Amino acid sequence: MWRKRECTTLYWSSYSQKSRAKRAKIFNALFPDLANETVIDLGGGKGEHIAKVLPGYQNITIADFNEMHLAMARENFGYKTMRLDGSQDLPFGDKAFDVVYCNSVIEHVTGPKDEMVEMTDTKRFADISKAHQKKFASEIRRIGKGYFVQTPYKWFPVESHTITPSLVQLLPRKAQLQCYKMVPKKRTTPDFYLLTKKDMRELFPDADFVYEKSFGMLKSIIAVKRP
Repeated sequence: MWRKRECTTLYWSSYSQKSRAKRAKIFNALFPDLANETVIDLGGGKGEHIAKVLPGYQNITIADFNEMHLAMARENFGYKTMRLDGSQDLPFGDKAFDVVYCNSVIEHVTGPKDEMVEMTDTKRFADISKAHQKKFASEIRRIGKGYFVQTPYKWFPVESHTITPSLVQLLPRKAQLQCYKMVPKKRTTPDFYLLTKKDMRELFPDADFVYEKSFGMLKSIIAVKRP
């Protein structure tokens, strides 16, 4: 069982890396002239991902909660950084950046982590998550002249964070948490609330949309606005 689980995790990791590489091509095709533009990567962690998307670019700011990761982004790539404190408002002025880049982050913006990962009330979890995601989306639109916001599609057959069937999303929250305990712990932080096309259209009413597909099925949604 352990061997099978490890192989599944390794396959999904490779699959995810290939998907991100394809997404980087989409981003560069949509935003081809960023050499003199400012970019912020919200939830960019150590800076490794945006460094692959925009190799050699320096006008990049990484915003994240983890100070250790931000230190690595500064040391390894020379990026500017900003530590987020968990408040609803992002610490930047209106239209402070030419482009906001946000990859597989908005589904995790669901409220206080300690509270949300343990919450078993299905309706309350959904209501709090939606409120935080709405605020986060409005902040993205406020601080960026343009943006590129990607999130996994809720009903792709395999849920990408836990490698469980998407039908698990139909279960009550308490049952979902029990299912997530059955997969590798490093992939099961249950703080995410997945989004549909309708959800993303409501969050980003001024966006165009790119729909990533895999095996002929919708895999992720990208909201795009060019500066």
